[in-house]
Amino acid sequence: MRYIIIYLLLFIFLSCDPSTAIRIVNKTDYQIMIECKTIYDEQSDEVEMLGGRLMRYIRLESGYFVIQAGPVLLQRKEGSNIIGKVGYNIIRELGYGSIENIDDIISAIDEIFIELNIFIYDNGEKTLLYDKNYFLNEQNINLDRKRFIRIVIE
Repeated sequence: MRYIIIYLLLFIFLSCDPSTAIRIVNKTDYQIMIECKTIYDEQSDEVEMLGGRLMRYIRLESGYFVIQAGPVLLQRKEGSNIIGKVGYNIIRELGYGSIENIDDIISAIDEIFIELNIFIYDNGEKTLLYDKNYFLNEQNINLDRKRFIRIVIE
């Protein structure tokens, strides 16, 4: 599996195929923690550390995609992909429509993530900042370079 991961990383960085992702960016003055449960939690092919984060690899007909598999801590101005894949349109690749349609993006987030919570994390204490409903509000969703769905936590 390690060879697959190395190949996937090299493919992402060296190929002409771009990657696409749903990304959370921390613009608060606090350290935040992202926790989620997904419909893919029981379907995992492999779980590995990738870029310091625990990610779950899911096999599709068109290859693999990765999804967050454990809690992630983000410092101020730091971001993390909670789901990502090589390609132009992660929403279409997962069978939920198109990245250009905000309703398709919201529907995909709603279907894929059973729970999606953001906590302020301070000295081992967690305080809920946002739940999944924050991610279902179209005003909180931005398209970055028409391939990345960026959700800013403020």
